[in-house]
Amino acid sequence: MGCGSSKPPHTSRNSIDSPILSSTISLESIKSRKSALAEQLPVAEGPFDGILENLEANDPNLEFIAFSDGLLQVQDIEKLSNALKNNTVVAELSLSNTYINDEHCEILAEVFRSNKAILSLGLSNNFISNKGLRVLAEALIDSNVSLIGMNENIISGSEAGHLFSVLLSENSNISEVWLSGCALTDGFMETFTESCFPALSCLELNNCNLSHKSLELLTRILPFSESLKSLRLESNYFFSVLPQNLDETSTEKANEIEQQMESFRVFCLGLAMETVPLEQLMLKGTRLHDLAFGYIVELWKQKPSLQMLDFADNSLTAVALKYVFRHVKQCPDESLIVDSLNLSNNPLMNDGVKVLAKVLKNEAFQVANLVICDVQMNIDGLSHLTKIFRSTTRMTLISLDISNNSLCNSSFSNIDHSSLEEKIGDFVLSLANQGFLESFFANDCGLNNLSHFAAFLKGCQTLRELSLDDNDFGHALCSSTEFLNALFDGGCMEVLSLNNCGLGDKFLEEFIDYYNALQTDSMLDNNIGFTSSIRIINLSGNAFSSEIVTRFIRCIVGTTVEEVYLDGCYNINDLRNLKQIGDTLLLYANENLSVFSTNNYQIQESSVDEELLADIDAINEKLSHKHPNLFWEFNYESQ
Repeated sequence: MGCGSSKPPHTSRNSIDSPILSSTISLESIKSRKSALAEQLPVAEGPFDGILENLEANDPNLEFIAFSDGLLQVQDIEKLSNALKNNTVVAELSLSNTYINDEHCEILAEVFRSNKAILSLGLSNNFISNKGLRVLAEALIDSNVSLIGMNENIISGSEAGHLFSVLLSENSNISEVWLSGCALTDGFMETFTESCFPALSCLELNNCNLSHKSLELLTRILPFSESLKSLRLESNYFFSVLPQNLDETSTEKANEIEQQMESFRVFCLGLAMETVPLEQLMLKGTRLHDLAFGYIVELWKQKPSLQMLDFADNSLTAVALKYVFRHVKQCPDESLIVDSLNLSNNPLMNDGVKVLAKVLKNEAFQVANLVICDVQMNIDGLSHLTKIFRSTTRMTLISLDISNNSLCNSSFSNIDHSSLEEKIGDFVLSLANQGFLESFFANDCGLNNLSHFAAFLKGCQTLRELSLDDNDFGHALCSSTEFLNALFDGGCMEVLSLNNCGLGDKFLEEFIDYYNALQTDSMLDNNIGFTSSIRIINLSGNAFSSEIVTRFIRCIVGTTVEEVYLDGCYNINDLRNLKQIGDTLLLYANENLSVFSTNNYQIQESSVDEELLADIDAINEKLSHKHPNLFWEFNYESQ
């Protein structure tokens, strides 16, 4: 294994145990990676070299400190603790995944007995038990910390609940608590809800072994949760048995379902209180079923503040969506408005998508970001959306994700291949009818004709982001000419992702030739260069050679392109290919380019030698000095 980069390890501001909201590559997710570069820690050879002195000197540039993904010894924590005690600059401290245990916590606690500047503390993915939590909680009572991230630690049970209950009730500065991945159990909720927390705005308890009993316990504090805006309870099994799978002779199971439904009903009623300003409700992977979703719709009707709903990875079918349709049809004056709705990985199937299409058509329903990945939809289900998109232009939809549905698999439909192609084309054209659409994702949908999206790009002038990963556009009959023509013909496209699409040198050659021709024509017409809006290009997992990649680098010099991802291009299998890419970056890269990623290459072992590795290291060093904002990232496996 080999690896390298033109800069030391980095961590973005968002990485203090930040929860991930999306499973697909997106403009925002890539932006977070770019922010990592902008906030590069001034790390020298060791994690503390050069930083401790700056901390003690109150360096105004060190507002965010992250020593993540490395082993911190007791002496390291002691040095850091001493440096932070009187520091008045550092506002965010992340020590995630650094093997911190209870002994470290006793030392770290001393920081918060004197430091009043730290507002955010990240301690996720460590080995902190209730013993370490007790010491930290006592010290944090008088601190100004507002965010505590302790995901994936070994705190648990009623003792942990009591410690957090006391801490939050005595320190009103704390507004966000993240404890996902800790085996808290219902015992935690029994003691946690003994106090009220009017300042708490975000509570994250994903995958904490909670049952329906915790939902009912949580309602104790809801009448006093006047700041609670985000509640994340993903991957907790609130429903053990689905009603449709219940054996009618099982009285015990029937009673269990009745108890679970009652707990969920009480929970939804609590959230519906006017005192709770809830904006985000995350119930992904909680075994939510159709009957329970009826309570969600009632909550939704009474809670106009709701903006983000995640019901992915559950057991919802067309029946669940009928609750929504029934409401928007019967109560047109009571709109259901939401910014983001995730229904992915539910067995909606074509019938569910048909109901969803009817819901989308209704003026009483408005959604901006819709995710329906892996809902067992095929081309027949897609046709229902086509009809709605074609006939309705007033939708508020700005982002649509239909990834991981077998749209072009004729074995799931009664129509032939030519009809499949025609229906895909009709759908893509109908999308262009949506005047506000900014992002579209159709990853791993069995698509095989890139030219379908040419008319889409020309018609949808608001589109900023297009992701078609894991489709097959590399066959001989698939021409990219029309697509590239539309890509560069005006518009405001910023992010293009064609990862693992079977593309070869021919695609990049057409891209380069088309781009250069436009550049030349533009300069002849008005003496200025052609300007494209594209900033991020992901072409990983395709069969590009190092020769065409170097031509591509020269092509994008002086353009708006900021980030390029060419990971795992399987025709690059010689370490000299990587050196060639590095040399080209060194010669041609400009100040706009900030990320050039060439990871996950399978390099022939025979091409690896010490002299070549030294040359690549030298290129890295020169890149760091010549282009301090450029991050060239690469790693490989020799075979």
